[in-house]
Amino acid sequence: MARKGAKRRPRAEDLRGERLSYGDPVTVGGRTVITVTRVRASGGAKARAVEATPVGYIEMTADGSAYHPIDDPRRGFRAAAAAATTVVGLLAGARALRASRRPVRLLPPGRR
Repeated sequence: MARKGAKRRPRAEDLRGERLSYGDPVTVGGRTVITVTRVRASGGAKARAVEATPVGYIEMTADGSAYHPIDDPRRGFRAAAAAATTVVGLLAGARALRASRRPVRLLPPGRR
C-alpha cells in the first residue's frame, strides 16, 4: 500500500516507447534553462532497460524563449554503419537466393 504523498514507481507499461523528459528549471542571472532528454525503455517482464539521451535544452530570458538542440557527433558514424550493414545484408541475401536456384548435382561431373 502506497503512503500518502509517496512517488509511485513507474511500471513497464508506463515506460514503453519513446518519450521526452524535461528537467527541473535552473535560473541564473535572469536566464532559465530546462534540459530535454529522450527516454526510451525496452524489455519484457524480467529484463528491462531504460536509455536516456540528451537532445537539447530550452533557454528562457526576458527577450523570449528558444529551443537549442544538442548535436550528436556519432550520428554520421551510426548512419554509415547502418548503410554498410544494409549493403552486406543485401549482398548475402542475393547470394543465398542465387545459390538456392542452382540445380543440385548428385553425381560427380562426367557421370550421368
